[in-house]
Amino acid sequence: ERLQTLPSGSLAGGKRAGPPLIAEGPDAKRQRQLAERDRRKKELWDEVVKIVEKIRKNPKSEAFRIPVDPIKLKIPDYFKIIQNPMDIGTVLKKLRSQPRQYSSPAEVADDIRLIW
Repeated sequence: ERLQTLPSGSLAGGKRAGPPLIAEGPDAKRQRQLAERDRRKKELWDEVVKIVEKIRKNPKSEAFRIPVDPIKLKIPDYFKIIQNPMDIGTVLKKLRSQPRQYSSPAEVADDIRLIW
């Protein structure tokens, strides 16, 4: 059912801006809200991936793109010193895995802070 224009004086000339409103039931409204929430959530995670990709592409990040190999680098006590090793490649892998291994962007930020 289409709704009529707003009472006179509500907006210029008493007309509502935009397309006519269509009444929706509680189920339809809930579905629309869930779809919008999911869309926003996806956009947020897409932005997080873009940020981590940008960090990875920075020339100064080269040493931090893959996990440290303590044998190759001859640092046998590496894991005694670094309790939670992390690198950009591992962060991206965790971001892209299905299901994603992060529950919030804050967890991604925590892992990024472990790198530096």
